[in-house]
Amino acid sequence: MKVVFLGCTHNYGFGFSANITKINFMARGLAEAGAKCSIHNGIEGYAKTDKDQTVMVDNFPVTTYKKRGNQLLSYIRNIRKTYRYLKQEKEKDGQNIIIITQCMYHILITYYIMSKLLGYKLVAISHEWGPTLKDINKVKYALLCLYAKTFGWFCNGILPISEYIIERTKHFKKPYFKVPILAEFNGEEEQTPFAKNNTFVYCASVYYKRVLYMLINAHNIYVQNGGQINLTLVLNGPQHLLNDVQDYINEIGLKDRDIIKTNMPYKKLLEEYRRALALIIPLDPNYDQDKARFSQKIAEYLSTKSAVLTNKVGEINFYFKDDEIITCDYNETSFADAFKWIETHKENCRKIGSNGYKRGATDFNYKSVGKALRSFLESLCKA
Repeated sequence: MKVVFLGCTHNYGFGFSANITKINFMARGLAEAGAKCSIHNGIEGYAKTDKDQTVMVDNFPVTTYKKRGNQLLSYIRNIRKTYRYLKQEKEKDGQNIIIITQCMYHILITYYIMSKLLGYKLVAISHEWGPTLKDINKVKYALLCLYAKTFGWFCNGILPISEYIIERTKHFKKPYFKVPILAEFNGEEEQTPFAKNNTFVYCASVYYKRVLYMLINAHNIYVQNGGQINLTLVLNGPQHLLNDVQDYINEIGLKDRDIIKTNMPYKKLLEEYRRALALIIPLDPNYDQDKARFSQKIAEYLSTKSAVLTNKVGEINFYFKDDEIITCDYNETSFADAFKWIETHKENCRKIGSNGYKRGATDFNYKSVGKALRSFLESLCKA
């Protein structure tokens, strides 16, 4: 079986993101189950490379085109090359799959036509649901809605991430396989001993201002009520926005209690997670985007055996028992109360972290999901 991840990322091999991590685990799982995988960063090209290239990254051949002009012009210039690439990658007399994700409509049509001409099965990952994205312009929102309502008609199968998305894709009447968050659970990593400098850790983009400032305010309430545990904010984004966050922290008197860290290598990041007293993943029950998504970060959190603090929203309700994860209501006071509970119940947190790891090993292990995904893709090829 040959599987091409086409346009699922635009910068695989050039950076780090939750999406890149997810595609890596999907490819690794399929490869370890016997499939051959290639990764292509998409037909539009990537602005930060000065030439077309195929290089080995994480033991996978990763192809990236140079971006030539604006997105539309670069897309047009790369159509023929992408067709030739797919033709070369195809296994003769074999099972051939193209996996795509949410993209511009003309790109969806292009990939569909190429898959038909070359004899690939086309499968679409659905990490999120376009109509739940609100902070975008009207034209882009309309295009996202169009994609969401119709993309399944062009596909042989769908890979939704959540029950929310499964419900909204049933009208396509296409085979689907739920691909949840993924991580590596090898059972070898011991829990990090508690230390005096344990912190609460929140990792996110600085653009999530609504959530970020709510957590800072919650931690402020906790500190004002005698809380002793610091908050570590692992943030990425432009420096001027990071400066704004630091200014706010200074303004409310938490300069020595809320610590911002940026540009952390992945291994260092995992070490930060392992040392944490609890890892925070806020989910807003009044925000449909949080119901539709299932943050890849949760799997990374679970794999470190640290306790996870979140809210009972979306997929959290489908997977976790009360002794596998810590939950609270989505507001500043409830998070502050949860911080206090964690501080005074450290051994409970250790048990919850261990139970959460076991849940992850059962449901989110890339190896077992990879085997099941390969079986699903084989069934599409036989259909």
